[in-house]
Amino acid sequence: MDTQVLVIGGGIAGSIAALGLAEKGADVVILRPFPSAAETASFHAQGGIVYKGAADSPQSRFEDIWNAGGCCGDREMIRMLAEDGPEAIERILIDRLNISFDRSPQGELSLTKEAAHSCPRIIHNSDATGKAVMETLQQAVSGHPGITLMTGCIATDLIMSGDLEKKCHGASIIDSGGSIDSVRASITIMATGGAGSLYKRTSNPYGAKGHGAAMAARVGAETRDLEYMQFHPTALALPGIKPFLISEAVRGAGARLVTPSNVPFMNEYSPQWEDLAARDVVARAILLEMKKEGTPHVCLNFFEYIPTDVIKDRFPTIYSRCMLHGIDITRELLPVTPAAHFICGGISVDEWAQTSVPGLFAVGECSCTGVHGANRLASTSLLEGVVWADRAVRRISTLLEKNPDPLLSSSSVSPDDKAGAAEMYHELQPQIQNMEQRIQRIMWDKVGILRNYRDLGDAVYELKEMKDSAENMYSQGLPAAATASLRNMAGTAVMVAESALKNRVSRGCHYIVS
Repeated sequence: MDTQVLVIGGGIAGSIAALGLAEKGADVVILRPFPSAAETASFHAQGGIVYKGAADSPQSRFEDIWNAGGCCGDREMIRMLAEDGPEAIERILIDRLNISFDRSPQGELSLTKEAAHSCPRIIHNSDATGKAVMETLQQAVSGHPGITLMTGCIATDLIMSGDLEKKCHGASIIDSGGSIDSVRASITIMATGGAGSLYKRTSNPYGAKGHGAAMAARVGAETRDLEYMQFHPTALALPGIKPFLISEAVRGAGARLVTPSNVPFMNEYSPQWEDLAARDVVARAILLEMKKEGTPHVCLNFFEYIPTDVIKDRFPTIYSRCMLHGIDITRELLPVTPAAHFICGGISVDEWAQTSVPGLFAVGECSCTGVHGANRLASTSLLEGVVWADRAVRRISTLLEKNPDPLLSSSSVSPDDKAGAAEMYHELQPQIQNMEQRIQRIMWDKVGILRNYRDLGDAVYELKEMKDSAENMYSQGLPAAATASLRNMAGTAVMVAESALKNRVSRGCHYIVS
């Protein structure tokens, strides 16, 4: 298949980029491995999106993002987000897509405050903001005649031209029928999401294994800041239950972190911010408190700090999910622990989302704009996705105006029938699952919230062995979809561990202990 633009991924950033380009007349193909937007991390975003507060300013937003990021982000990129963000949210999400955000009885947007924000500036749809955004985006994307949506497909490698000046021309894919094919394109946008599933405990969907960073790195794209994996402080902690994110908006509304015996503790770790300290500070505090108390979790106390009707009205998703597991947060403490949540680094991009590889753009969590520094400020992820997707649309539109026809030179990757070994998957499934689980254990134990260089060195050695094994399995044609996923997972895990080992400055999410 040939197209002008190939978007690999279907979260908020990829969808907005695809829709914006299609509205400007481009032919767009969206490739995603799942049939529904519900499998994206964007869909599960609870808290909201940074907008602008009543007494807010670009300088105030800049300072909050800069400070939360450990004072090491890209100043110009942060300034761009702080200045352009509210306008992009208003123009695209509110006016163009008519997203239903919560409002006051007077019709004003309801603004909430989250950790490390100096004022209320976050718009939301109860505690299911991502769901509201993605359901609307899904409708718009599915109904646009200029967009071809290919579901049940995965990208395995980027296609590069064979001439002296290497350029990305699309991707090799495994289609829904299990056959390997290719989608060739003038422009390719990587929008594959994050890498939380490199860890055994994560808030992310199963498929968030760092696919974009691994594929981009294989063709020489620059990556940066991969050591900064953010762990969300509060995910539901029940035996045998997948971690369910408990938005820090609940702490913005007054809920407190307490020991299992109901003693608040955050004032010991952050006297200024207490429960609303930055995520990296709170995650470390929880881990240290668990070790000090000898308990497998800490707790959130809703019922002594937030009225029952507010809990049910403002946080219906969290309330109902907890009730499903037998916990009434209007009466009981909720057990929580940290979980891998957001990777601040990724494929390095400029102010227009262009990577170091011609023809390849990256948006959303798989990219690294430099905005987040060493730790992401709450509710800036969807904002960043919207702003850089919009900027990518503007730059790509200009490129396509100059040359509207797909540039389909010969490629170094050709369609083949490597997926023909798919019948072997049942036999190899236990081995592949064991390898994935081993990677997750290594990352959690040795490249986690609290790190030391000895463990990091061991992790790099072990993960490189895993990467070599995964590469061998894939090159031998052992079921391509599963081994392609494992190869990407192992490849990104190595890059994260190596970046952590090389970085000798303890800061933000990269916290070194002796």
